[in-house]
Amino acid sequence: MRPSRHRRPGLAPVVAGALLLAATGVGAAVRAADRPAPDAGVVPTGSARAGAPSGTAPSAGAPSGTAPAPSATSRTAAKAAGAATLTPAPDRSFLPSNLRVAAIGAVAPVVPTTVDDKGGLGIPDNPRQVGWWSGGAAPGSPYGTVLLAGHVDSAEEGLGSLVDLSRTPIGATVRVSGPAGVSQAYLVVARRSYPKATLPWRELFRQDVPARLLLVTCGGEFDRSTGHYERNVVVFAVPA
Repeated sequence: MRPSRHRRPGLAPVVAGALLLAATGVGAAVRAADRPAPDAGVVPTGSARAGAPSGTAPSAGAPSGTAPAPSATSRTAAKAAGAATLTPAPDRSFLPSNLRVAAIGAVAPVVPTTVDDKGGLGIPDNPRQVGWWSGGAAPGSPYGTVLLAGHVDSAEEGLGSLVDLSRTPIGATVRVSGPAGVSQAYLVVARRSYPKATLPWRELFRQDVPARLLLVTCGGEFDRSTGHYERNVVVFAVPA
């Protein structure tokens, strides 16, 4: 697929704007894009504690509470809610080099990406690679959004590593690895599919939040008239 180029807004808008139109191509991977799982889980929100950069307060916090005998799903939801209130852990951030989501068979090398001179996010052309936005948080950071994004498919390369992202189950483990064997495990707490025109980027790409990971690709129907998929698939995860 052919990465798009976009205007450069501010820090978070740079990423959001780039992702809105990031995945283009000929619609090779329609099996995952056309039949996504429904939205599920609790999106982690809230403001980070001391040490985090300032930012706009969230419009609403995640619900909290526990049941007498919680199921795996309720424990996952509680973890998402708790991520909004816990004091951040020490900074153990590292540069990511590999992504693994065993539940959907996704394994991909991770490469750092920045914005180009046009303000577009440099998502790797190879859909089997995933780009880490180096302007955001790094894995292991006590606060901020770690953003990993990749193309869902490519006319030249075929299906991407994130082709089944829309089917990631709540409670799945995402592991991001770095040099010398260091790694950070995340627990999937929510899955959303957003129309690109209404992607809530101000909330999704905030850095003044407790540590969380976002995995992003394209989904929905492929519009051949525009060369773009109609939606963005976003999976939210918090440190395990």
